[in-house]
Amino acid sequence: MAQEYESNIYYHPEKWGMKEIASIDWSGGPYSFDMTIVWQDIKTGTIYMDSDSGCSCPCPFENVYEVKDLTVVDSISQIDYLFKEKKENSYGCDDFPSIDKRNAFRYKVEDALREI
Repeated sequence: MAQEYESNIYYHPEKWGMKEIASIDWSGGPYSFDMTIVWQDIKTGTIYMDSDSGCSCPCPFENVYEVKDLTVVDSISQIDYLFKEKKENSYGCDDFPSIDKRNAFRYKVEDALREI
């Protein structure tokens, strides 16, 4: 577990040469996670995204072993599609992130895309 924690992009993006740009939590439960995080490669400026979910037992993103496991984000339309997909699969749950939280996430990614 300690080794997984030390090399996990969620806990230590700097060890991957990354910085976190934005994150959003889609879950409402206290003992689970369902999140999407966007990172930026510090050297190349490339923007990456990944989503992960589970109960409180596993570490978030513990199945990400290499950068190639992440999705390259090169268009804000990918974020819009993510929102649409998550909304369609939320089954009308009351704990879906507010429009303010979704917009804040989107704006951070949009700003990062403009800078590359």
